[in-house]
Amino acid sequence: MIIAPCYRLMKVPNKTSNKNTKKRPVTHSTPAENRNEQMSPLSVTDAIAAQKLEDENRELMVFFKAMDEVFFSVDMVNLKVIQISPACEKLYGYKQADFLANEQFWFGLMHPEDRHIIENEDIILRSGGQVTNQYRIIRKDKTIRWVENKIIPTLDENGTLIRVDGVTRDITARKEAIIQRRLDEEAIKKSEANLRTIFDNTDLHVFLCPDGVNAGTDGVHEVGKINIFLFFIYQVSGG
Repeated sequence: MIIAPCYRLMKVPNKTSNKNTKKRPVTHSTPAENRNEQMSPLSVTDAIAAQKLEDENRELMVFFKAMDEVFFSVDMVNLKVIQISPACEKLYGYKQADFLANEQFWFGLMHPEDRHIIENEDIILRSGGQVTNQYRIIRKDKTIRWVENKIIPTLDENGTLIRVDGVTRDITARKEAIIQRRLDEEAIKKSEANLRTIFDNTDLHVFLCPDGVNAGTDGVHEVGKINIFLFFIYQVSGG
């Protein structure tokens, strides 16, 4: 609220007063000084907004700490890690301070055989493209884990890369399941090839019957879900 200016009041001399009476000095306050006295440094509205923001940040940190994914942001102008979620210690075995102190720290944790995967990553990000890749890391305890990394770039009005934000998650269980399934398929193919070699180099005639079919002979052997019905054909001279 703006206070109207205070005008100086001219005191009319009292004829009956003593001429030697000294006048008190009159002090005046300016409108700006009056406003400063009535306004607090932080208004109630600002205080409520600041408290709300602090509560939201606290809830967000609790949310990040409960997640297994690692969220991170990197200042690409100053080459500095801005932030990384506490989950980094669970995934990598190293604390946040280790990553914040060195923007290249994570690169040293990559498996040497997988470092070629990110060779073109910088070119893609600087052109505004998102990056998703999978590779192995070596934890602090020397165990190996598979991770998936997704990175989103931010470019300024001139098209210059100024920041990247990303998330890294542990995909070890999924990756190992895929690898095991692939190994099983290769083992089956190898077994089938071996059986084919045996069948092609013998006089033994083999009939494959669905599981549960009665072959009517004692020469039935079960292999998995297939019953192999063996007939031995003996070559008789003149037959």
